[in-house]
Amino acid sequence: MAYRFSLFISISGSNVCKRQIIVHHVGFGRINLLKTLSLEGKNDVRTKVIDRKQISSGSTDEYIFTIDRSGSCTDADLSVTLVWADPAAASGCQLCLVNDLDLSMKKQGSSETLHPNGRESRDSRNNAERIRATANHGDEFVAIVRAYNLATSTQKYSLVATGCIADDSAISITFTPTPSPTKRTITSPETATPTIEDSINRSLVTTFEGGSLAAGAMFDIFALNSVQIRSMDIHTSSSEMEFAKIYKRKSAGSHQGYERRPSAWNLIAEESFGGMGTGVASSLSEFTLTSPISIQASERSAFYITLLRTRLWCTSSTSGTGTVYASNADLQLYAGVGKGSNFGATIRDRIWNGKVHYSVNDVESTPTFAPTTAVITDAPTHGPSKKIITTPAPTPHPTSKSTSNEKMLTATFTGGYTITGNMFNIMALKQDLVIRRMDVHIASTNAEFVQIYKRRGFGSYQGYARRPGAWTLLGETAIQGQGSGIASPIPMGSFAPLEVPADGNLMALYITLQQPHLLSTAGANTGGVYASNPDLQIFEGIGNGYGFTHIINARIWNGNLHYTTQGGGFSDEPSASPWVTTFSPTPDDPITPQFSLTTTYSGSEVQHGNMFDIVASSGSDISIHGMDIHTVSIGVE
Repeated sequence: MAYRFSLFISISGSNVCKRQIIVHHVGFGRINLLKTLSLEGKNDVRTKVIDRKQISSGSTDEYIFTIDRSGSCTDADLSVTLVWADPAAASGCQLCLVNDLDLSMKKQGSSETLHPNGRESRDSRNNAERIRATANHGDEFVAIVRAYNLATSTQKYSLVATGCIADDSAISITFTPTPSPTKRTITSPETATPTIEDSINRSLVTTFEGGSLAAGAMFDIFALNSVQIRSMDIHTSSSEMEFAKIYKRKSAGSHQGYERRPSAWNLIAEESFGGMGTGVASSLSEFTLTSPISIQASERSAFYITLLRTRLWCTSSTSGTGTVYASNADLQLYAGVGKGSNFGATIRDRIWNGKVHYSVNDVESTPTFAPTTAVITDAPTHGPSKKIITTPAPTPHPTSKSTSNEKMLTATFTGGYTITGNMFNIMALKQDLVIRRMDVHIASTNAEFVQIYKRRGFGSYQGYARRPGAWTLLGETAIQGQGSGIASPIPMGSFAPLEVPADGNLMALYITLQQPHLLSTAGANTGGVYASNPDLQIFEGIGNGYGFTHIINARIWNGNLHYTTQGGGFSDEPSASPWVTTFSPTPDDPITPQFSLTTTYSGSEVQHGNMFDIVASSGSDISIHGMDIHTVSIGVE
């Protein structure tokens, strides 16, 4: 959780501030700059700073700090602090860490591992972690930064160490395990990138006038000379952490006619960034997925930049979509359209606000290319990455598995159909269970936004599939899709722990993405048990659209449920073949008449909200279970 403070500094001999405000339950206490920063002539503090270091999921960075008190330094402690700008978490979440990095430290010659923030284990809740250790002359410490679980492809962090640190300290060693399975990487001279020495860096600005907010913007760029786009600045109303995705149309040409066709686009970059607010450029780092983006002379390329929320500034175009708005000797940038998130609603005649940073090859130079590489690997690495090796991913199948006190029940990873969401029932059999994490089956390898709902009370989803008011949102988060055949984890802390009592009642779950990238399998026995063990049953369910929309009958959810039992001690052997269960109404499934009243859907004016009155005129009390509204958007609102 992030806190914003005002800092009051009291200067000796003056009354700049007489009142001191101390908050005891957050932060690390009052700041003392003389013990924090290296100030020449004021103290002997030595500081090492590693700033905006990028790390990928599963990787580990190590930094070696040697203590040297041969000079004037007398600091008795070594202090190491890790911080990172975490992507924006879902509204209302309780454990809100999206990208989880871990800091630990070891003293050479000691088997003890030091953990941050006074803990005896890893910290999975904070994005500021500090370790302090008593340090003697000659001691050598290894600070370890581990990307434990990332919802995005990479995360940047900063590491600051203070103490009697030798000048040659902070040697960095990076350990990068390869994902499973590892793909062959071949870079040929035809696709290699010219070195930066042979390029001229330039930029093209559209406007920062603002005036119209959207979640995203689509626009075209026409190259007068061959260029390589390296990064972009955008204009957002937000001064908070935001998450951006940048897409490029797969084929050359305009965005027009492809505004609602996600399959026609490639995701070229995604990252969390700090919004700078209205009127100020918010910088996105150089593209990390397919850097840089080449556009040949006389080629027109389409781009789509989107946030998760409606906080991207555009400007209305008086000349209309498809007309040149900004240009220089190298590029022309056209007025485009405003967009909803995830290829949602389209608003014509909008000018994207921002700046394009690019390079042009120096025509008087002969570009040099990186050497051709071909890496074929076969086992996971455990040391500095000089040779990249991997092992094949295991083939998932319906079974249960026990690791320590946690167990797992797998439905299936057969796939076969892509949908947006799944509704299905589960039942605890002998002991009360707690589900704290799960895996899903996602067709894409992009970052996806997932939501987990539970039906209020207990009972089947049947009869409630189109009634949002009957469901509770347990959590929502961005996760990284792993592609077909591989489990995509929804890590612990992404949703409220789900307690499943063994009382003979069904519990209904609804797991949904925002796009139809969730893999499911055709079922033959909707409502019947599909996978089970002595603790838990997973039933065949249905497919759903996003936001409790259309229903697709007979769909089996693909994934794993990780859970703990109150008593444990059960066998991990899978049960016999599935059987059919007959449902009976529970007290939470009252059979009462249901009615609806419609006003109109004629529309004519667009606004943010409506106030209105309802009077129950029938003489009977009524209960309102849900509402439908009329919106111009077909995206996420």
